[in-house]
Amino acid sequence: MSSYLLFLIVLEIGLLLFFVYRWLKLLKNFLRKHHIKPPKKPGFKLSSGPSGIYKATIKRITDKKVYKEKIMKLTENMGKVSNANVREALSIPRRTAARYLDELETEGKIHRIGKAGYNVFYCRK
Repeated sequence: MSSYLLFLIVLEIGLLLFFVYRWLKLLKNFLRKHHIKPPKKPGFKLSSGPSGIYKATIKRITDKKVYKEKIMKLTENMGKVSNANVREALSIPRRTAARYLDELETEGKIHRIGKAGYNVFYCRK
């Protein structure tokens, strides 16, 4: 390739970029003059707080803490509680109540009386 041909290609690319830049600038000024907002760019939206899955996870964790505190208040008021007592008081499923009671037991806040089944009760330590 000759240097003259290379010069012409570079010049054309430069002119093309200049005219595209100039056209975008004119478009922006036109939109601003006529109070038309340009379309929003796609992508991540920065918000002031959590959203989506993160927000749901935070809610689940805080709900769990609240339920555990209510179970501790229930054991304080009733002396000993069963899974059925916790289910009725908090309106939660059987498995969820059992999981919360087991977690409180492993944390050392309550202890289990009985082996398994309907004869299992939980008391405060």
